Amino acid sequence: MDITQYKISADKLRLDIPEEMIAELQKDIEAHSIIGQPRAIKAIQLGINIQGRGYNIFVAGLPGTGRHNAIMQILEQESPPNRFKKDIAYGYNFKDPRSPVVLYFPAQTAGYFKRSLKRAIEKITKSIRQRLTSEAYFKKKNQLIAEIEKKERKHLSEFKQMLGEEGFILVDRQDKDQNITDIMPVLDGKAVEFDVLQELAEKGSISHTEVEDKKQKYFSFLEKLQDLFTKFDLARLSLEEELAEIQKRYVSKDVKDELKRLASRFAGEKSIEKFLGLMAQDILENIPLFLEDNKEQPEDYIPPQQKYTINIVHEVENPDKAPVVFVSQPDYPGLFGTIESIAEKTGEERSNYLMIRPGAVLDANGGFLILRVDDLLRSEDLWNTLKRVLLDNRLEIKSVPSIFSNPSALKPEPVDIDIKLILIGTEFHYEILFQQDEEFAKLFKLPAEFDDVLPLSKESIREYLGFFKATCKNKHLLPVTADGAAELLYYSARLAEDRSKLSAQFSLITDIIKEADYMARTEGKTEINAETVLKVRRQRQYLFGMLEEKLDEEILRGELLINPKGTATSRIHGLVVIDRGFYAFARPVLITARSAPGTEGIVNIERESGLSGEIHDKGVYIIQSFLQSRYARDFPLSIKAGITIEQSYVEIDGDSASLAEICALLSDITDLPLRQDIAVTGSINQMGEVQPVGGVTEKVEGFFTVCRKKGLTGTQGVIIPRLNINNLIPSREVLEAVEEGLFNIYAIDNIDQAMEILTGREAGVREAKGFKKGSINRMIEEKLRKMAMLVKNFEE
Repeated sequence: MDITQYKISADKLRLDIPEEMIAELQKDIEAHSIIGQPRAIKAIQLGINIQGRGYNIFVAGLPGTGRHNAIMQILEQESPPNRFKKDIAYGYNFKDPRSPVVLYFPAQTAGYFKRSLKRAIEKITKSIRQRLTSEAYFKKKNQLIAEIEKKERKHLSEFKQMLGEEGFILVDRQDKDQNITDIMPVLDGKAVEFDVLQELAEKGSISHTEVEDKKQKYFSFLEKLQDLFTKFDLARLSLEEELAEIQKRYVSKDVKDELKRLASRFAGEKSIEKFLGLMAQDILENIPLFLEDNKEQPEDYIPPQQKYTINIVHEVENPDKAPVVFVSQPDYPGLFGTIESIAEKTGEERSNYLMIRPGAVLDANGGFLILRVDDLLRSEDLWNTLKRVLLDNRLEIKSVPSIFSNPSALKPEPVDIDIKLILIGTEFHYEILFQQDEEFAKLFKLPAEFDDVLPLSKESIREYLGFFKATCKNKHLLPVTADGAAELLYYSARLAEDRSKLSAQFSLITDIIKEADYMARTEGKTEINAETVLKVRRQRQYLFGMLEEKLDEEILRGELLINPKGTATSRIHGLVVIDRGFYAFARPVLITARSAPGTEGIVNIERESGLSGEIHDKGVYIIQSFLQSRYARDFPLSIKAGITIEQSYVEIDGDSASLAEICALLSDITDLPLRQDIAVTGSINQMGEVQPVGGVTEKVEGFFTVCRKKGLTGTQGVIIPRLNINNLIPSREVLEAVEEGLFNIYAIDNIDQAMEILTGREAGVREAKGFKKGSINRMIEEKLRKMAMLVKNFEE
């Protein structure tokens, strides 16, 4: 049986990127960091410039594809205008201090307003003190006081005269450290206590009736005295009110004129005009606050200089350019703002409008807020609140209650918001949010999808060279030579797993350049060439390769049953990729199959032991369906078979072992030995066709490494799906071994071709009278028919 027809020559495996072409392209190359991605760039540009609601942008793609850099660069190039163009501040609410009011200012004028207001309050304070310390005011004030004092003296004199006529006198006396006015009876021209009068009555000097009469009059006069003092208090209160009105008349014009001058500079801004009007009324109601500095005030007192100012929470940096805010570690206060508080001696917390603090949403007002989906979805509150802001175009700033503090009693007025949200995530994030959140589609009408690969062409190479130049320039790295660039492009194609593609995961390429720069500098080089890039890759393989070495040691010691020599029945070498996140490699595994007559079908031993993933389960079901449809056409499939991956103690998933598994099972059914020096990878369908699998380069290199360490014989090799040839970009060591005939790679289309390579026998095709005599398929069909007869006879 000639199997050389399935061999792939070294020429077909080689990926050449001419250094001459690279050197030519490098001459006039421009440094730029966005490579390819025309679809994603168009979507981002569209989202940036469309003003309609719901055109927020979801940027989907794998990490490292330059999503964030592309967004920032496109925003810089497009330079969209600021859509809000308003400064925002909170002011004291003179009607309800618990609800601070929002003030909107023309761009870049809030700071000017705050300074101007401070000067206005200083002028008003000075004016009030001058007006209310003037000679005219004091004359008027003293006149009113003199009038009321005159009336008080008159009423008091009349009361004293009445007391004298009745034998009483008005006296001042001390009572518990307090001076009080009292009434006392008069005897022989002297004021006496009632106790003295009572003693005299006991002695008979005066009658008891006279004493009682005095007492009755005393209480009557005391009530009249209290009524008199009440009249005095009411008169004084009326005087204070009259003085307050006079004060208002004296200062009202100054206060109103000063604030009107300030308001006139913001004509048309209704919130500012209303705020200053209410402030003028409040100043006139609280004139005494401006007359002197009062040191003893209640805890909730806000001094005039704080009450009559504003708290700026957003200032427009550039009216002609939209702000761009990226938050890497969002939390609730950082995104939406908060209200700070001060702990009082009583343990309670106090807040005022000056303690309102803005967050990233306010910072980005009129522009763009960029967030990573992973960061945002860590807290359900963040996502739900952000949705409400986008849907309502309003933001409510509030403190977040915690076990350490209570929510603030302040309820600031909501702020008008106009932002575009740019979310950075993966396709998986987009699909999950789209399916599970009914409001998501309303908000994100434009997904910008970043591909993880781009076509390998002269134009893409030119862009890649520009990326190398920009990276080295921006990060102050050594320049990359033509052969160094060729080696980096070869590595990029390996990452893309496609001979016609380059990887768009630029962060991985950048890491190689950084490490190459370090190695080149330590060696005294002034450029990064191919030799340095290769050294970096070998160093990485060494640094990340501890698990590889340990597995190889176990294989060489015979602890893992891998022997790439000779032939054996019912066993075959499959290939498994071990992905450690930061590094992926492959190693061969032993797959075995055993069969006997029965009705149970094919048993997936991994599945029965809980170590098989759903896709691996599917592959085993396909094997059973293939056997039934290919061979058991006129008799029932009567087989019990077990398939397993030996010495595997972790979950296995994927269907790339299904080709090896069917080959092992067919070997057991027919007793045909399989070559053990050939490893197999590939998935199958129900028609027996071999389908492509992932990680084919790692799988080929993994088996080659084991064969090299055990000793290359020239017969060893790997069977891969023909559809994977374009994905195979082997290392230079593998290429050299294939070129020298020390290692072989076979590409196939179906199971029959794999069995021919592994057994050296013809597979055979079905003809009118069945499969050809002596062929593998004839043997399989006859064995399965015999099993069916045995099961039937046993049951009978």
